[in-house]
Amino acid sequence: MLSTNVLKTSLKRLPYILFSLVLLMCAAQLHSETLYLGSIGDDPDEEIKEFQSLAKYLKKYLKQDGVDDVKTVVAPNQATMVNYVTRGKVHIYIDSPFPSMTIAKETGSTIFLRRWKKGVSEYHSVIFSRKDSGIDSLDAINGKIIAFEDPFSTSSYFLPKTTLLEKGFKLQEVSQGGQISADQIGYLFSDDDRNTMLWVLRKKVAVGAMNRASYVKYAKKRIKDLQIIGSSLSVPRHVVSYSARVSQKRVIKIKEILTNMHLTEEGKAALTSFSKTSKFDSFPGGIDTYLKPLQPLLKYK
Repeated sequence: MLSTNVLKTSLKRLPYILFSLVLLMCAAQLHSETLYLGSIGDDPDEEIKEFQSLAKYLKKYLKQDGVDDVKTVVAPNQATMVNYVTRGKVHIYIDSPFPSMTIAKETGSTIFLRRWKKGVSEYHSVIFSRKDSGIDSLDAINGKIIAFEDPFSTSSYFLPKTTLLEKGFKLQEVSQGGQISADQIGYLFSDDDRNTMLWVLRKKVAVGAMNRASYVKYAKKRIKDLQIIGSSLSVPRHVVSYSARVSQKRVIKIKEILTNMHLTEEGKAALTSFSKTSKFDSFPGGIDTYLKPLQPLLKYK
């Protein structure tokens, strides 16, 4: 049993002990860090769900590096993402190359890895028409209307559009049923590659554009009725960027984690849940090999 004097001494020291515990808890909070992953989309819940397995995996393996949590931040557009990256609300940004290059230019972020989204390292866009339309070349599109998916799509808008612009064509957005002059190409948005394919097949528009894999997927047995009349250059499917606020030590650790994920069953499972990603890797031959040819197209953004 404790003596009366020892008990009194302990009670006197109790406030100091409690105060010390509070200080330790505050210090722990001050040193806890959250890593923020960034994505652009119009459905935050869906984007966060998509990134969940990756965030959970990174959280587990960055714990020893001082990261206590990994969360996903969703921006509605590029301007907002620029703001998030600049303010440190996004540390790692994953997207297709053109928005990533634009954001890198405006924020000082750095592209450093490829993401093999849905098992694809790179892809290109095709511009197509019905074989019975009489439109068998890009020159024959003038005065006609082409359907793109949406203004945020790399393969179903930006790549085919810039391919046409680089060849000297003039494009003008039009409404459904709108008129277009003979020296211009009109364009409108279908909101989905599947719609684009149906619109071309049903002669709602003369021409459509999307990435090659989607073209084959949605054409199905009707592919014999279609023809490809133009193609874009190939670009990385997705890329990973880090903000200027992330230390090189942390970048090296994240790179190590991501590029080794596909080597373990746990990592493979997390990748598969992340939109069937097969792996992350460095750019073979250097990043400039892939991104330098895209630089001239940024003027159209």
